[in-house]
Amino acid sequence: MLARALAVLLVAAVVAAPDARAQTGQQKYATWCQGCHGPAANNKDGVLGGKDWNIIKLAMDTKPDMTSDLRPFYNQGLLTDDDFMLIAGYLQTFQGGVTSQLGMPAAIAFGSVGVGIGSAVVARNIATIGNAAVQLSSTVTSSNPLEFPIVSTTCTSGAFVLPASAGCSVSVQFIPVTTGARSAQINVVSNGIGSPQSFAVSGTGGTGGPPATGTLTMPASVPLGSQAVGVQSAGTNFTVSNGSGTAVTVSSVLSNSVTEFPIVGNSCGTVAASGSCTVTVAFKPATSGARSGIITISSNGTGSPQTVVLSGTGTSAPPPPSGLTIPSSLSLGSQAVGVQTAGSNISVSNPGGSPISISSIVTSPTAEFPIVGNSCGVVAAGGSCTITIAFRPFSAGLRTGSMTVTSNGSGSPNVVALSGTGTATAPTASKVPVVEYYNAGFGHYFMTADADEIAGLDAGAFNFAFVRTGRLFNGWNGPQAGTVPVCRFFTLTFAPKSSHFYTADPVECDGLKFNPNWQYEKIAFYIALPVNGVCPIATTPIYRMYNNGQTGAPNHRFASDFTVYQDFTTNKNWAPEGTGFCSPN
Repeated sequence: MLARALAVLLVAAVVAAPDARAQTGQQKYATWCQGCHGPAANNKDGVLGGKDWNIIKLAMDTKPDMTSDLRPFYNQGLLTDDDFMLIAGYLQTFQGGVTSQLGMPAAIAFGSVGVGIGSAVVARNIATIGNAAVQLSSTVTSSNPLEFPIVSTTCTSGAFVLPASAGCSVSVQFIPVTTGARSAQINVVSNGIGSPQSFAVSGTGGTGGPPATGTLTMPASVPLGSQAVGVQSAGTNFTVSNGSGTAVTVSSVLSNSVTEFPIVGNSCGTVAASGSCTVTVAFKPATSGARSGIITISSNGTGSPQTVVLSGTGTSAPPPPSGLTIPSSLSLGSQAVGVQTAGSNISVSNPGGSPISISSIVTSPTAEFPIVGNSCGVVAAGGSCTITIAFRPFSAGLRTGSMTVTSNGSGSPNVVALSGTGTATAPTASKVPVVEYYNAGFGHYFMTADADEIAGLDAGAFNFAFVRTGRLFNGWNGPQAGTVPVCRFFTLTFAPKSSHFYTADPVECDGLKFNPNWQYEKIAFYIALPVNGVCPIATTPIYRMYNNGQTGAPNHRFASDFTVYQDFTTNKNWAPEGTGFCSPN
């Protein structure tokens, strides 16, 4: 029987179709849906909520029963995107299919806050009233963004607010610029009844606030030169400076074209008075000719948000690449048997006049000479990159291996001889707490063993967006016998949300370093791994679970409490991934 779960994810609204298309949609419904769901008027499985053909198509590839039923017909061209659109248009013609509206939350009263001081961030949910989804026409806005800025929101343009769900959320802060009563409206525009809608925010500016925040300075434009179409350049840096006497906190650095002008480096968080930070942008033209983009930097500084215009030229074909320059050997020194070093760097440079694409970097034996850092993908003409090799000797004495770099440059592959000496010296490392935080605006969990990072988050970095959950487990702050490093990655691919990812799997770690959408940050901590699913003696299993992208961005959580793991994977639709780490007791 076809389309057993077609209505499971039909939850969003599209523009109503003309009668003729709705009639055709009825015929399509009878062909693909009615065998399982019956007449649409029965609303079996909530079929009258079916308004978004894109989600129907997504369900075809994410629901196993729908994949087996529909994908073969779609591949043969017997079922098309237009069929999905027609079915959605037909479902709109039933009474009750388009009677929903947004339910506005209660007003927010922030009370008295000193001028120039940011209040605590307050979150509100916006729900759906009715039996169909409501689609937002634009991202939620503040009528007074200077004093009542929206810190984070999942109520973004095009998002669907589903019936019988938690809805979408918006987090607002109050930063009065003058004394006395202050107010604003948080506005939401949608295709629901009564749009536009709003709810009130208010507060009182008190005396005794700090001096006005400073102003960031940055170049008005950054030229990125010429680059072959489809080939990503090495990063180009530009500096963001704070010449004032007051620190400025940068909340986001975003590219309006992440495909052509990806941000590959960003050290901007809190820019100290008279300090500076660096943003690194790459260029990957989609077509030949002049290309342009914009970097938007948002902060609590005067004049925010600020922009930097990017420009470059796509060329149809690069000149033939020359060869890479790589040292022929690398000595990794002495290291205790079974303990992995932090890593030693190998510089890879391209002295030629055209970029060189590296297709693979492998070591042998991988277990003794793992790759723990890699900034090499496309090496720009005249540019360089770095590969970091760790050493984990299996036995005492001289150990040897090799690293092979394969590229489209002349002389490829390049081979580097690796060597090191295993010793019986006992390693020195300390157990440290790995503290868990939760970002309610993102709906994401985050963990860190970095003492400075923990102190900063506890003190309110990022506008108190990260709050301790009260859960932690132990890790090691350095190599220890029987441990491996945990790699930490960061991505802005799912903007406005960001996400972190942790893995102790060397294959997974090395592979992700080649993914341009993820930035390798550092070794987060050291940890033991289970053997055949069982943790070593004197360690505790740390369970790993995945949110299935429910927040619009990927997120993993790690917990030592099995009841937490069981609750999230049974009741909250998180995917169970078993024992990820083994924490020292």
